[in-house]
Amino acid sequence: MARPSVVTSSPATSDFVPERGGPLRLTKRRRGRPPLVRNWALLLPALLFLGVFSIYPMVELVRMSVSEVNVGNLLDRVWPFTGTENYSAIFEDAAFGISVRNTVILVVVTVVVSIGGGLLAALFLQRETRFNAGVHGIMIFMWALPPLVTGSIWKFLLSTSGPVSGTIQGVTGAPPYLLADPNLAIWSVTAVVCWASVAFASLLMRAGLAQLDPHQTEAAMIDGANRLQLFRFLILPALRPVILVQALLVVLYSFKTFDFPFVLTNGGPGTASTTLPYLAYTQSFGSLEFGAGSATAVASMLVVIAIAAGYLFLSRDEASQ
Repeated sequence: MARPSVVTSSPATSDFVPERGGPLRLTKRRRGRPPLVRNWALLLPALLFLGVFSIYPMVELVRMSVSEVNVGNLLDRVWPFTGTENYSAIFEDAAFGISVRNTVILVVVTVVVSIGGGLLAALFLQRETRFNAGVHGIMIFMWALPPLVTGSIWKFLLSTSGPVSGTIQGVTGAPPYLLADPNLAIWSVTAVVCWASVAFASLLMRAGLAQLDPHQTEAAMIDGANRLQLFRFLILPALRPVILVQALLVVLYSFKTFDFPFVLTNGGPGTASTTLPYLAYTQSFGSLEFGAGSATAVASMLVVIAIAAGYLFLSRDEASQ
């Protein structure tokens, strides 16, 4: 009986190599560059983009923070090295301390309100109904609005002649100066930031709730668990990764808040609502102290990096459990 003919594929892919006294086996011939080289070639455009638009500006920012940079030598890029003089100057400046306090208030209040409000909104709007879908559409629209537009709307609402101030005046009998009072300005800015953050938080929380297994909820209710116990022992542990991610995003969003103080109060009155990003802006482009502004920006960046590192540590512990 004649042996079957052997069919070979093209040399570029693979060959059927017969073995004596055994069945035909398919062996692959890998040709071309190694996978590691190909992977780096695919990553090269992203690495170039990251280096040009992120790493290089960051290096220049750090360099400016330890140099004497003014209008005369800004474009020459020949900056005398000053060491830590810019950092010593900003730490001794009273405006820096006020900006740190305002930033802490903004971050802490925004994290608490956005996570709490977003979770409540997600729980109340969990069911798939037309009303809930409409409310979620409005919240997405609120989140998608540019901060300059949102800030302009709230500047009208919170002004002395605006409807919010008019309502408060009708209750208390005295017109409130929500944006002009040094004791109220930062809280008014924080309230607007919270309003813009709750919508985004509710979307993330709703996505986390959608991942819950309904059979677990039904089993817990059959066993006699009430709503509070369901929330404490089932819903909250399941949403813990989402809450950690949301907290990190809100902290980063709050730390870089510049547009709302700029539109609502211009950092005022005085420095009552000045945050660290706004202080860096006024130092660099208002007072033309580019070294001090860069030092303020670097200090803010270090805080954000520390928070991000803490999140990575917590997420690693979460994954190891």
